[in-house]
Amino acid sequence: MKLIVKTNLNFLILASFLFLAGSIVFYTLLRTAIVKNIDNELLSIKHDFESKHNQQDTVHPYTNFSEILSKATIVDKNYIIKNQLSDTVLYNENAKEYLLYRQLKFIIKIENKFYLFQIFKPHQNSDDLIVTLILIITFLIIVYIISLFILNRYTLSSSWTGFYKTLTKLEKFDINSNKKFEPEDSEIDEFMNLNNVLVKMTDKIKTDFENLKEYTENTSHELQTPLAVINSKIEILLQTENLDENQMNILSDIYNASIKLSKINKSLIYLAMLDKRRFETNQSVCFNEIINENIAMFDEFIKNKNLQINIENTQKVNIKFNRELANVLISNLIKNAAKHNVNEGFISINLQKDFLEISNSSYYKSENPEDFFQRFKKENSNAHSLGIGLSMVKKICDIFEMPISYKVIGDIHILKISLEKISNTVI
Repeated sequence: MKLIVKTNLNFLILASFLFLAGSIVFYTLLRTAIVKNIDNELLSIKHDFESKHNQQDTVHPYTNFSEILSKATIVDKNYIIKNQLSDTVLYNENAKEYLLYRQLKFIIKIENKFYLFQIFKPHQNSDDLIVTLILIITFLIIVYIISLFILNRYTLSSSWTGFYKTLTKLEKFDINSNKKFEPEDSEIDEFMNLNNVLVKMTDKIKTDFENLKEYTENTSHELQTPLAVINSKIEILLQTENLDENQMNILSDIYNASIKLSKINKSLIYLAMLDKRRFETNQSVCFNEIINENIAMFDEFIKNKNLQINIENTQKVNIKFNRELANVLISNLIKNAAKHNVNEGFISINLQKDFLEISNSSYYKSENPEDFFQRFKKENSNAHSLGIGLSMVKKICDIFEMPISYKVIGDIHILKISLEKISNTVI
């Protein structure tokens, strides 16, 4: 959940609770005030009633004074009024229904007789007033809350716009790019402090990464000459006639280890080249030809394992790419499919305009096949496997923004590369 959504949600919950509680308190206070006003009015009428009618000789049971309904009954002189002011229900002839009234009871002595007078005033008018006031105030409060909500949302959105823009730039930040990370300006101190920290952090990461790449590249280049010398000297020694079998085996192991080290060094140099984008990307490359060339290159290895090759393609796919990178891409994919295959297995290559899919039988099962894209990650302990091939494939796909997926279904490994991103450049 976004912070702005959570903030607005908390605001609405709090506003709703306060509105509900406030409405209850307001209704109670308003109701109490109106009842008190009715009571004062009834007491005032009582005072006028006593002043005008104390000397009357006769008292009618029902009398209308100032449009107030009244009732008089003779009671004993010891009669005690329990509730002088109270609510009661009377039948209203005009409304044809029972209505709630406020009543005032009092006793007046006339001609040595005691009369209990009850004067009534309906609550209906006050209830109508309460309903009207509540509706008006509710409407105003709702408008006020909505206005505050909109204002709050606008204010928060404006305040967080810079943060989200900075976050977007940070997500798109490429450590290989020469551009310096530039966060979005903000008027908020906390965001400005965050921007300063991000700039320092990205600069430090970029510097460390460049130093590491330079060190790796320099080391790899410096190793080329000594490795070449070692390989040539070992080849000379292997041609010596007075070596026994044990010495030959030792030299052979040294030579194989040296060749493997040379391959690793070459791969690291190539990865450094990929990191620095040192290649032309506007060449016309026919993927069909690259696939056929690499199948021919691995023909002997394929025959030794008696692998069946199936190629499915409905059209010639020419794309603006880099021919060397395309060759590295296809070469590593086919080599990986052949090397980790079973005897008398198969390799299926499906090349279409918008995707390339290579599937193969394999003896290895993995719960996380995507891990093979990591450098030096191997399917097994095969000494001849460097664990760099698929890492280079992933790197090339990332450079050209080609999504790549790797999945294992039973004994079948399926690697698929989407060409939709670069299919718009088909020639």
